[in-house]
Amino acid sequence: VNELSETELKTDLQKLQRAGMPIIAVANKIDLGGKNSISLNSEEIQYLEISAQQKQYTEQLKTLIYETAIRGRLTGEETVITNIRHLEALNRTNEALERVLYGMENPVTSDFLAMDIKQALYYLGEITGAVTTDDLLENIFSKFCIGK
Repeated sequence: VNELSETELKTDLQKLQRAGMPIIAVANKIDLGGKNSISLNSEEIQYLEISAQQKQYTEQLKTLIYETAIRGRLTGEETVITNIRHLEALNRTNEALERVLYGMENPVTSDFLAMDIKQALYYLGEITGAVTTDDLLENIFSKFCIGK
């Protein structure tokens, strides 16, 4: 891991910790040699080095994931988000949709509502990899009369 990606990793892990999420950090490709230089310094983060290709320590990873889930930390009613960027995109989506709801309950023009809907779709597209707002907006506006 280079310094930049280690810094990004630590930043992402800190965000997840603040959100109170259980964390299992996994370093892959130990079969390629080299020494992992990451120091997480946290009792809250479970850490495991594996080689997915060589199937080294993959059973331990499965066990660790299972134990984390059944210890009551994950109840089955929670959403598991595996990428901090997805969490940020979902938060931005939620903010845009909150603005839409506010606009529908208050005298906000349809142009502003459309902009917020388009933003929400864009943020969801960041997760799915497909940002096709024109098709989705056309479908939404064909079913609901928001005004022109």
